[in-house]
Amino acid sequence: MLIKNGMVHDAIQEEPYIADILIRDGKIQEIAAGLAPQADEDVIDAEGLSVYPGFVDAHSHLGPDPYAQSGDKDYNEMSEPITP
Repeated sequence: MLIKNGMVHDAIQEEPYIADILIRDGKIQEIAAGLAPQADEDVIDAEGLSVYPGFVDAHSHLGPDPYAQSGDKDYNEMSEPITP
């Protein structure tokens, strides 16, 4: 898979930049501008979109809270120590 022309936010460069992201066998192989897809490769046009290669959210408070009556609150998941 090749993600083309996205605004890349990574943990290396201080400022975001426009580049392509090459993914093979479920792993990021290369991030660079002007990468060419193989003949049978899926291509995603990410022009105007932000992409975060390798980003893992280690902790967040996003998601509906089933304990809140209104459904508009976001809190910790209380049923399991690790949940996706």
